[in-house]
Amino acid sequence: MNNKTNTPRLLWHLSMMVFILAISSACTSSSTWQGTYYPRGCLDCDDQQYFSPVFKSYKECKSWASGKIKLSQDKATCGKNCSFEGKLDMSKCDVVVRSWKIPFLPDSPTFESFMN
Repeated sequence: MNNKTNTPRLLWHLSMMVFILAISSACTSSSTWQGTYYPRGCLDCDDQQYFSPVFKSYKECKSWASGKIKLSQDKATCGKNCSFEGKLDMSKCDVVVRSWKIPFLPDSPTFESFMN
């Protein structure tokens, strides 16, 4: 057989393998969740915010956050795929689930309403 006639066929097979690998890695990419606990509900008190380890599931994050809440004014969040950006180290997350309702954002996800 001639090598010149096998080249297009080999390239096609290689491109299909790359395509299948790309699809499978996109389907298996995992999300991460990280919790933040705000004692006494002080969202602006940087020295009183506590961050969880990074979890692989929302359920683990919610369990950590709910376990921290002791007083009715305590607050907590769970953020999905968060990254810290900018000069102020503000976190940017795909989703933030809160332990409290925000009156002016009625559709904002809470621990009670979020379905993962």
